[in-house]
Amino acid sequence: MEEPKFFGLQAVRIDVLHENATASADAQLIQAAGHELAFHRLSEGMLVKESTAIERATYEALVNTSLERFAPRCFRSVDRGSHVLLYLEDLTSAYSRPCVMDVKMGTRTFQEDVADNPKRRVDLMEKMIKLPDGKAALDEEERVKGVTKLRYMQFRENLSTSATKGWRIEGMHIARVGKYDVPKTLREDEEVLITLGAFVQGSVPLANELGQRLRQLREALEASEWFMSHEMVSSSLLIIYDDASPPRAPPGVWMIDFAHVHAVDPTIGKVTHREPWQKGNREEGYLLGLDSLLTTFESLPAGIAREATRQATRRAAAEATQQQAQQ
Repeated sequence: MEEPKFFGLQAVRIDVLHENATASADAQLIQAAGHELAFHRLSEGMLVKESTAIERATYEALVNTSLERFAPRCFRSVDRGSHVLLYLEDLTSAYSRPCVMDVKMGTRTFQEDVADNPKRRVDLMEKMIKLPDGKAALDEEERVKGVTKLRYMQFRENLSTSATKGWRIEGMHIARVGKYDVPKTLREDEEVLITLGAFVQGSVPLANELGQRLRQLREALEASEWFMSHEMVSSSLLIIYDDASPPRAPPGVWMIDFAHVHAVDPTIGKVTHREPWQKGNREEGYLLGLDSLLTTFESLPAGIAREATRQATRRAAAEATQQQAQQ
């Protein structure tokens, strides 16, 4: 099967047409994860994203490199005041029934200058209270004066797989069921495997295909001088496959979200993307997260088998209970 062509797109948020929608202005976009900037569908297969000059520069840097096939293609850009409009092709247009997952990469999803800001914010304290165990984690002074953004961001990352695995699922959309609810506190290994198993709908061959694509991406990143000299903060992977039979295009994994990509000061040298973050070293854990994500996909067949056994056991127990009730 041929490699997927570059149909652009910047995130799972752009998402897919409703089954009953036309490819015209009536088409609705299904959002599997939120985003602070705007996306607009110009036509079938074409999107425009309100973004930044930093993201445009990243797209330009990836052209004619080994990473180009792992990133959406940007056709042109237009400056609009403080924003830049990026014209992108929609990756999902390659598929008849696209299933999409947005995975935020890294153990650090905030910029380093956040650590320099001592300002306490009551609004972030109120957000933290709403998170699991958030209220208990606040001390008396924090309850009165608020928390710094660094405190809030690190607490939130520790609630998910970001802190421990270097990646977290931001959103999922499965064609036959729509948006799939992924808890923000998804963290335990078995729960993670069950969620990814739901995404691939129990297909071991599909899990293996996606694992192979992740392995190819890791090889390309490790060999990229550009990647090793840039920090990739709050960047994501977009994973797509076709639920149609036969699929119109093979599964794909693309790097997306480049608004917070910055060149590392040459005096620091290269970043490993695996070492723990310490202020000033620019490490964000991108490759650590990719290692973990790949390992998880490699464990997925066994996880799918366990979940199938659990489901069969539940069905057998339910049938036995029903039979006893009828006797």
